[in-house]
Amino acid sequence: MDRDIFEHTPYGLDFPAWPHEQISTCPRHLTVKWLAQKAQCSPREAAQLADALSILDASEPVAREVCRWARARGIAATVDYLFVFCLAVAEVEQLPADDALAETAESVPETIAYHRIGAYQEGPDWLESSPLWFQQLIANIRREKDLEALKAICKIVYDQLQGDYKAVFLSYYNARINYLEAKAATCLSRPARAYLARIEKATSLRDLGMFGLYLHKAQHGKVKAPTLKPVEWSLIWRAYQAKKATFQS
Repeated sequence: MDRDIFEHTPYGLDFPAWPHEQISTCPRHLTVKWLAQKAQCSPREAAQLADALSILDASEPVAREVCRWARARGIAATVDYLFVFCLAVAEVEQLPADDALAETAESVPETIAYHRIGAYQEGPDWLESSPLWFQQLIANIRREKDLEALKAICKIVYDQLQGDYKAVFLSYYNARINYLEAKAATCLSRPARAYLARIEKATSLRDLGMFGLYLHKAQHGKVKAPTLKPVEWSLIWRAYQAKKATFQS
C-alpha cells in the first residue's frame, strides 16, 4: 500500500495523495467548500470569495494567500479589496463584437485531481456544526478591535477549551492578533517611532543592551518617559529582540 501511495502521489506534493475524478469544471481552489476551509469562514462568506477569485481566474497559491488575508482581516474587507481588481478585469475583458466572435477556443478542465489521503470525506462545515457557544466565541474574536480585550478573552477561555476547540480558537485568535498588531504598527505614536529608530541604529550588543535597560525602566515608570500603549511596547520589545538576534548570529 505504501508503494501504491508513493506511485500515485504527483511530484511536488509534500503529502501522500490519491487521485479522484474531477467531476466539477470548477478548480478545487475556487470551490466554496475549499475556500470556507482555508479562510475559516461560513459557506455563505466563502461564496463571496469564490465569486471574486473566479473573476480574477486566481491560481491556487493566490487563493491561499487571499484566504490568509481573510482570516486576518475578515471576509468583508478582503472582498472589498478584491472588488477593485474585479472591476479592472471586467473593463479589460469588454471586447468589441467582432473580437468576441473570434474567441471560440474553450479551456478543457482537468478530469483527475488529487486529495490528501484521509482528507477527502464529504461533510458539513466544522465550525457551522460546532455548538452555538463556540460559534459565538469565534465571532467575538473575529470582530474584536482592541488587543488588550482580545488577550483578556483568551485568558478567560484558554484553559476551558480542549482538543479541536482549542486548536481552532487559537487559529482565529493568532490571526486576529497578527492583524491588529500589523494595523497598530502603521499608526504608532511619535515616541514609539523614536524608540524603534533608536533600536535600529544600535551599533553593538552593548549599545543595544544599555538602551534596553532604559526601555525597561521607562515601561515600568522608573524614569520619566512618554506613556505608550501596551501594543506599542509589544512592538518595541519585538524589534529589540530581533535586533539583538542580529548581533548574536
